Amino acid sequence: DLYLSGGVYLGGIGAANKLDDFETGSWTPTFGATSNPTMGYNSQAAVYTKVGNLVSVTCKIITTSRSGGSGQLTVDGLPFTVAANVDCPIYIGFNYNWTTPPNGGSCQQNTTHVLLYSSIANNTASAPVDIVASGNSYLIFSATYRTNS
Repeated sequence: DLYLSGGVYLGGIGAANKLDDFETGSWTPTFGATSNPTMGYNSQAAVYTKVGNLVSVTCKIITTSRSGGSGQLTVDGLPFTVAANVDCPIYIGFNYNWTTPPNGGSCQQNTTHVLLYSSIANNTASAPVDIVASGNSYLIFSATYRTNS
């Protein structure tokens, strides 16, 4: 084992080469919207790894029910605020049993949420209107984004 206080320099001794922040953990994802739905969850599992100001997240949500809510659907609760001037794409690995399935999304700057998109055409995402999860809907995604924390 090697224990360091204050960080370690990788590839040089300049400030840009100093790694002084590394952590891992879990977070609890929830669905939100312009008008928040009432959701029942079977599973809400999510983990993150933060190295410096770069955060990688993986998330799995399984719902049991949904009522109400409207507008642009989000996944809320990212472990760190997304940096300003950064909208990072998410990569959906699996979705199942949706009225309109999300096919992509992005981590929204200055927030702790992901905006889900119903379609992506020509590398241009179209914002969803009422992407609605029915009972026992699955969503699994991963994303990497920058934070100021």
